[in-house]
Amino acid sequence: MNIGPYKPTGHWIDEGGKVANEVEGTRVRFGGVAAPLLYVSATQVDAVVPYEVAGSASVDIEVEFKGTFAIATGVPIAPSAPGIYTANGTGQGQARCLNQDGSANSVENSAARGSTIRLFGTGEGQTTPPGTTGEVIQDGVKRPALPVSVKIGGIEAQVLEAGSTPGQVAGAFQFDVVIPQGVAPGPAVPVVLAVGSARSQDGVTIAVK
Repeated sequence: MNIGPYKPTGHWIDEGGKVANEVEGTRVRFGGVAAPLLYVSATQVDAVVPYEVAGSASVDIEVEFKGTFAIATGVPIAPSAPGIYTANGTGQGQARCLNQDGSANSVENSAARGSTIRLFGTGEGQTTPPGTTGEVIQDGVKRPALPVSVKIGGIEAQVLEAGSTPGQVAGAFQFDVVIPQGVAPGPAVPVVLAVGSARSQDGVTIAVK
């Protein structure tokens, strides 16, 4: 079935200042709770899992498009499910990463060992103070309630800060880490993020000199 409009459409902000949970006739509900929608199309819908499902073992997910429904039952809910954003949006390859000077990390613009980089991700779970579904972060930092750790090139990195990203929907976050001096330099050094006991996807890298 088509799960969204033929013409891909991005998110919009509703009258309450939150990311809308209905876009072009598309809605998604987790356990009956409406989810903020970031992108909708006939074949793909990107939604933010509502904070209200935290603590549930599983939920039913309902996708509605102009009165037609698709339902997935008993979908497991985890305390965290971290993922690192990548430059090409596929979840693989070069991380979306800023070097210490604010420039984009790339093979042509690698980061020095011992320098601080900023990475971006999602799936951190509940925050402190608690997150609000659909909120666009303005003032104040909301930090993951679970512990955050990062490995670069297989070596534990110092995490200086991890918290919400200003101007982005609650559920997106950024983390500043120091590249360990012992990391072997290269154009594709693996990066792994852990929040609680869950770790991010394999295949994400940064360039290190």
